[in-house]
Amino acid sequence: MTDQALVAIARAMPKTLGEMRRISGVAHSYVERYGEPLLAAIHASDGSPPPAPPIVEPPADPQVVERYTALREWRKGKPPSARSRPTSSSPRMRSGRWPSRCPQLW
Repeated sequence: MTDQALVAIARAMPKTLGEMRRISGVAHSYVERYGEPLLAAIHASDGSPPPAPPIVEPPADPQVVERYTALREWRKGKPPSARSRPTSSSPRMRSGRWPSRCPQLW
């Protein structure tokens, strides 16, 4: 039984197996097999508010994921992809090397 089905049962608070069968997402086979214990659990918790629905996080921004991945690779000591590596024409690299006072970041 899925978490969504359990939340639906908790929200509906059915009093009979018939009411439980009408809840969307609850298979009839589950009602037949687990209906009575589920009803007992529901009635044991009478008076408590139903749980809030699960929070669904929005998908991550692909650019943020790419930066996060690059930072994790940097932390592991692995160079990021070649396309993000500075070239000798980069203004930060006058001689084609990093200055001695600047730690190599790539």
